[in-house]
Formats: sequence, structure tokens, C-alpha cells
Amino acid sequence: MSAGTKKRKLLALLGILIFLLLNPPLMHIFNREASLGGIPALVLYIHLVWILAVAGLYAFSRSSSRE
Repeated sequence: MSAGTKKRKLLALLGILIFLLLNPPLMHIFNREASLGGIPALVLYIHLVWILAVAGLYAFSRSSSRE
């Protein structure tokens, strides 16, 4: 398997993971009355997934542009 094919598969896997993490059935787990520092758990979850997705895509693009 070539390096380009591996990277495309990894990028597709990352996209699928982000999609699954932001699906309503999984987000429903965090839709509770609990809060951390006055911020609801669902809002924290959505923002955390979003920040990690952006950071992961940034790191992937930086590593693929160097090669």
C-alpha cells in the first residue's frame, strides 16, 4: 500500500470518526443537567469534539504537506 493511499484512508477514518462523535445518539449521552463551571456538559462535549477535530485535521495537513 502506498503512502498516499494510507493517508487518504486515515483522513477518511478521521472524517467518519468526527461524524460519529457529532451524531445525535452519542450526543444524547451528554445531554444531562450536569455542568462544569456553569457550562452544560453537552456544550462542552460539542466544543471539545470540534476543537479536537480541527487540531487533528491541522496536524494531518501539516504532516502530509511536509512529505
